[in-house]
Amino acid sequence: MNKNTIKTLFLLLVTSITNAQEITPFKEQFKTNIKGDFMLVSNNIVNRSASFQNPNSPSNETGPSAQLNDEYEMKYIDIDNDSSTFSSSSAALTLPVSNSKIVYAALYWSATYNSDASTQKSVNKYKITDKNRSKSLNEIKFKTPSSTSYQTVSEKIIYDGNKKDAPFFNSSPYAAFADVTAIVAAQNDPNGNYTVANIAATQGTIEGGVAAGWTLFVVYENDALSAKFISSYDGFAAANDEPITIDYSGFTAAQSGMIKAKIGLVALEGDHNLVGDSFLVKASQNKNFTKLETKTRKANGFFNSSITNENEMVMTREPNSKNTLGYDACTLTVPNEDNAVFNAETNGASLRLQASGDRYFMFFNVFSIESIPFETPKKTEIVAAVVAESTSVEPPVIKEVKKSKSK
Repeated sequence: MNKNTIKTLFLLLVTSITNAQEITPFKEQFKTNIKGDFMLVSNNIVNRSASFQNPNSPSNETGPSAQLNDEYEMKYIDIDNDSSTFSSSSAALTLPVSNSKIVYAALYWSATYNSDASTQKSVNKYKITDKNRSKSLNEIKFKTPSSTSYQTVSEKIIYDGNKKDAPFFNSSPYAAFADVTAIVAAQNDPNGNYTVANIAATQGTIEGGVAAGWTLFVVYENDALSAKFISSYDGFAAANDEPITIDYSGFTAAQSGMIKAKIGLVALEGDHNLVGDSFLVKASQNKNFTKLETKTRKANGFFNSSITNENEMVMTREPNSKNTLGYDACTLTVPNEDNAVFNAETNGASLRLQASGDRYFMFFNVFSIESIPFETPKKTEIVAAVVAESTSVEPPVIKEVKKSKSK
């Protein structure tokens, strides 16, 4: 029995003991009805390092040649040649429709961070070599395509697992969020490379593997696109044997044509070579869930340490690793031939996370579906409504005032 087989059996044993846990309940962060769409821009910010491997160079070990995440010595990626940053990576936003308007932008980042440094002593045994946790979790640096310098952004910690009673204290995963709409929308052209810096993570090796990365979630408006309902949720959940379900509501699907629905997901700590994790979806009118897959994501190994859009890996990143070693981000259109999943009766959707062989942490997801257009009433309609309402009220009594005759 080789080392990978032993590790796989060990992880299977751990995940059979640890049930799925929604540690921070998922809550709706953003919702809109709009003629437009959304995009995710992502990259990892730690990478394998050895005497012959620079963490700034892409990690392309996939398939049988790839090791498990906790077998890699991990270091910060730092591409910006800026002495004020200790970690940095970039990725490009390219909106598919010209003259689009940014209506919302949110930056998410996540990592495993139990200490500043840790090392592996033997199989499944790790030792913290620097107990400090000296770097900020909720304050990072953000640079837009039109800027030559960083802006500091901070807002809220979604979850921090560095508490001794926390279920995953050994790896101490965390996730954070900042609304950056004002920064992104202020640019004349939002397209181009975005750089994120100073995301904190453990250096070295830890249980389950060091992982870290960031995602920019962008919603844009364009009258050339179909009307859509778009809603995003954030929280923190560990997906294992027991499924976690997230429900979306507040919309009515389009009433004609093939209805298109799209999903975006971001997760931490999925291994490329471990299977058993899956992602499923169903519409409100259906009883059964549909297990999703793409050309780059297997139905029984969906979270596989990659950054993908539909059926392709996204390579407009620096570094552009095929194996992002524990950071997963994807967007995909739900197969809906003959409206088999979503149809005109759909007014809700459910996403389901489950895993039996590879634990992963989900902290962000977004759902969009072509819907009945939501329009602001015209002025004449508002006036008509006011008039109709006023006629339903009894008119006031007007008393006649008689003038007195002059003498």
